[in-house]
Amino acid sequence: MIQSFHKDMKGTVVYDGSISEPFNINSGVKQGCILAPILFGIFFAILVKHAFGTTTEGIYLCTRSDGKLYNLSRLRAKTKVQMRILREYLIADDAAITPHTAEGLQQLLNRFAAACSAFGLTIILQKT
Repeated sequence: MIQSFHKDMKGTVVYDGSISEPFNINSGVKQGCILAPILFGIFFAILVKHAFGTTTEGIYLCTRSDGKLYNLSRLRAKTKVQMRILREYLIADDAAITPHTAEGLQQLLNRFAAACSAFGLTIILQKT
């Protein structure tokens, strides 16, 4: 258990009824801090962009962006149509990747593992 004191980021370790001397905490946020999920979301989005930024593996979605969605004649038109790639979904602290093939899945997992290593994260297989 880590306890924090005042606004300085210091902590102690409580183990088996004994309390350690206070030590400085140089990174992270206090437990229960409202910024924690926001900062995690930003960090993880950057990690995913680093991992998958140049790959073309994923699900392609054809979409229109001209604001005329319910005009049926415009839906059939090929103008102002954009292709978007969907390859990862971030929901709270979970992520899902969506390739079309087993080879594509392996490629994305390899890229994700390399990005985690570059960012100093460890993938725990028992939790995936």
